[in-house]
Amino acid sequence: MSVRIVDVCEITKPISSPIRNAYIDFTKMTTSLVAVVTDAVRGGKRVVGYGFNSNGRYGQGGLIRERFFTPRLRVKSYEELNAWLLDKCVAFPKAHKHPELPDKTIWQVFEEERPKLIPVPGRFDGFHATQASVSKTCLVRFDTNKYSVPSRAVGRPVEVHAYADRIAIRQDGAVIAEHRRLFGRGQTVYDPWRRAESAH
Repeated sequence: MSVRIVDVCEITKPISSPIRNAYIDFTKMTTSLVAVVTDAVRGGKRVVGYGFNSNGRYGQGGLIRERFFTPRLRVKSYEELNAWLLDKCVAFPKAHKHPELPDKTIWQVFEEERPKLIPVPGRFDGFHATQASVSKTCLVRFDTNKYSVPSRAVGRPVEVHAYADRIAIRQDGAVIAEHRRLFGRGQTVYDPWRRAESAH
């Protein structure tokens, strides 16, 4: 039977101790208490899991809420995600003072420095590269999925360039196949036209 989490609660409580030394005063020690509430019922009572954590001397309520309680962002495309990130990147410096020039916002200082900045020549080519082999069925495995390549690539190593949205497969310095990146498990993507070209 599946169990669903319906609520998560966190609170920071003191657990002071009279112990102290030259570096640490344990009288101010705290811990984070977390309760995970589920929809399961046992003996007429709701099943709740409890845990606590204290990293060093203090509770970590802020980190817990930020890393585990923040709702995951849902977007329909990378373009929508990038637009959301751009709005956040602009909103923060406009709303916060510059640490060294408190009479100005970070954005105001950026605008003053903008004419002196060197423009980036084109899109940043960011990818994860890894070596791979080509199977006899003209497939290259990356993560848990397989991507097709021309038959002429069989028997020789290739380099996989994994971008956020696509997979580029290179051999001898040239791109021999490019596919939309898959994020599931055990999937295979073919390009029959590329295989037909390699057969001629």
